[in-house]
Amino acid sequence: MNLEHIDNVKDAMKYFREHIDYSREHLVLIGLDARNKVLLKKVLFIGGLTSFTLDFRVLFKELLLHSCNSFILGHNRPLGDLSPSQEDIEVYNKLLRSS
Repeated sequence: MNLEHIDNVKDAMKYFREHIDYSREHLVLIGLDARNKVLLKKVLFIGGLTSFTLDFRVLFKELLLHSCNSFILGHNRPLGDLSPSQEDIEVYNKLLRSS
């Protein structure tokens, strides 16, 4: 997929669906410039069936190295339960506090 801009959630979801192996949890990072041009697309972490570990240092290093203005994170649920886990909520809150 040659996605150059992400202008809405559907664009991001299309990228995620095409780049995630649903047999294990994947955390995908998309880095954007100020005009939503895609600067970075990367599977950042691969976990097991039910979890992965997010290392904030790796996340922010990638964003800084590619001069990203904003980013989108997405991850899959191989077991099918789409409700956020307690870990998801904690990671989200940590991200909010670090911005």
